[in-house]
Amino acid sequence: MFIDDEAKEDIVSSHTYGNVVYEGSLRDKSHKKILELMYQISSILVNVRELDIAERKVSQSGIQYPKCEYNVRLISDVIDIRSIRFSNILFTFQDNLD
Repeated sequence: MFIDDEAKEDIVSSHTYGNVVYEGSLRDKSHKKILELMYQISSILVNVRELDIAERKVSQSGIQYPKCEYNVRLISDVIDIRSIRFSNILFTFQDNLD
């Protein structure tokens, strides 16, 4: 999920439960930069055969949902990189286990 910085106070844990929530600042980015960020994240999911998400609660102060860090483990036949981080989300890649 991408939640605008100014809308975070209106989001509750039932909205974010089971989702990976990007916690980087969006308000200071142009529309083009936000779309590029979304494209980068979605493009690394191409050819992913399996994924596993580990969530670690960081805090909940000042907002109504828990701020978390996520480690998203991706299994793919095609791997160009080993890991990449977008703010509080770390994507790690592994070779296909078949």
